[in-house]
Amino acid sequence: MIIKERDVFGDRLKGVDDLMDKIYRSRSVRSMQEMDYNLKGLISYHLLKGITPACELLYATYQQQNNVIVIGDYDVDGATATSVVVAGLREMGFKNIDFIIPNRITDGYGLTPKLVDRAKEEGAKLIITVDNGIVSYAGVDHAKSIGIDVLITDHHLAADRLPDAVIVNPNQPDCQFPSKCIAGVGVAFYVLIALRAYFREKKVFEQGPNLLTYLDLVALGTVADCVQLDTNNRNMISHGLEIMRRGRARPGIQALMRVAKRNPTLIESDDMGFSLAPRLNAAGRLEDMTVGVRCLLASNAKDATYFALMLDEINLTRRQMQQDMTQEALDYVKSMKDLPVIAVVCKLKWHEGIIGLVASMIKEKYFIPCIVLTQDEDSSLLKGSCRSIPGLNIRDVLADYDRQYPGSLTKFGGHAMAAGLTIKASDVEQFRNTLVSICSQLITKEMCQKYLLVDGSLPKTHRTISFAKELIKLGPWGNGFEKPMFYDTYDLCEQYIVGGKHLKVVLSDDSQTYEGICFNIEEGVWPNHHIKKVEVAYYIQVNEFNGKRKVQFLINAMLAA
Repeated sequence: MIIKERDVFGDRLKGVDDLMDKIYRSRSVRSMQEMDYNLKGLISYHLLKGITPACELLYATYQQQNNVIVIGDYDVDGATATSVVVAGLREMGFKNIDFIIPNRITDGYGLTPKLVDRAKEEGAKLIITVDNGIVSYAGVDHAKSIGIDVLITDHHLAADRLPDAVIVNPNQPDCQFPSKCIAGVGVAFYVLIALRAYFREKKVFEQGPNLLTYLDLVALGTVADCVQLDTNNRNMISHGLEIMRRGRARPGIQALMRVAKRNPTLIESDDMGFSLAPRLNAAGRLEDMTVGVRCLLASNAKDATYFALMLDEINLTRRQMQQDMTQEALDYVKSMKDLPVIAVVCKLKWHEGIIGLVASMIKEKYFIPCIVLTQDEDSSLLKGSCRSIPGLNIRDVLADYDRQYPGSLTKFGGHAMAAGLTIKASDVEQFRNTLVSICSQLITKEMCQKYLLVDGSLPKTHRTISFAKELIKLGPWGNGFEKPMFYDTYDLCEQYIVGGKHLKVVLSDDSQTYEGICFNIEEGVWPNHHIKKVEVAYYIQVNEFNGKRKVQFLINAMLAA
């Protein structure tokens, strides 16, 4: 691992101290106006291609009170987007609206003819897709052939042609909406903003629902989907977090915070990404994301708590399964004589919903691309999940293999860093050997270097709980606008294992001591009582225990000084 200090861009910013000036400018902030999160500064919905036809279609549906079925996705972005549309349209007066979440294993992704038939059985006259649909040609064509209209709301990249439907997606050709990294839930929220304005023009109501109250869902889905946090996304997340911190989040999100033991007053993006989102995602991975949507749509604390506890139990099962599967995968990689340029790991009985998490763990551990395969429902096939390293487009690698062996892959897709595939089980050795050959030509030594970007030293004046609290408010932090990480040398006063696999330390800078924790420490490396001085890359955070708060360092890397 190479630790590198972030580059700083542009002229000095006005109104902030030297440290925050450096942090902001290293994230390409050019003016403090970008950090003024005012909802009036949100990009206009008028810039979304297809937004007017979408409002017209929804208005016609409202007038006739036709049945509407929302087809979501089985991840958190899909669940929150589904909840936004269902709850929002109900508030605007739609009386016949429900949702279907496809099962990850039996239904697959997107609007399929099979899901269209289910929607028809429920009386659908209009299908609204959220977080999917932009390449659902067969599903859209089938819906139209049986008299069902389709409104696609999505954020994924469009292909060469578009489905024959009304489409709202900033990533479709000729769309002028500048925030191309908006999540599916963000697109759904924008449709509500536009429809409320349209209904006001049509005198359906004078004001309509307070859409500010939906930003807790938007914040959760946006952070969970790991989209880039541009100014527009940060604006929406900031207001969503403020709703949570004031105790005004919807019952489902409050219940998730309770089961995750997160204090609402200190909630930040990391809590959504690492505590709330996994509990929802576990349902989509192991069972049915319908449970997650029911939690988010719950109208009272009793129902919300029931679903949140159910999600918590599913997540505990997911964690144990992931731990066992990851250990098996690690043992396989360790058993190899030499570390491969790409790891292709296959185990027939692994759970399909978790193989992507295992691939991520292998990639992070060894910093090599990884593909994890398991048996499909059809035993002649294997399902695979891929994770890559920067510089290697794993989807292009799959396409190269497909050109060499047409028909071996029955299905594949994705993007540069993550992809999925289905392959004939008999071809697995051919697949492994060919991918090693392809990647050997593409992966350079430079690509195999793992860089950790830091924000330099944290001044002693800022190593305080007040600054840790202030950093929470100065966010939201996340993908593309990373939470500040600092790098300093400390005396190592104490070191011991807690929870079986986490390292607790006490560090000193001569003037005072600080507690730190490093999760999932590498076995056999720490504790090391011969080491008395360390270089530490860390986040500063507020640790709350038994009602008491104090500053704590969350350690990302620790090396002997």
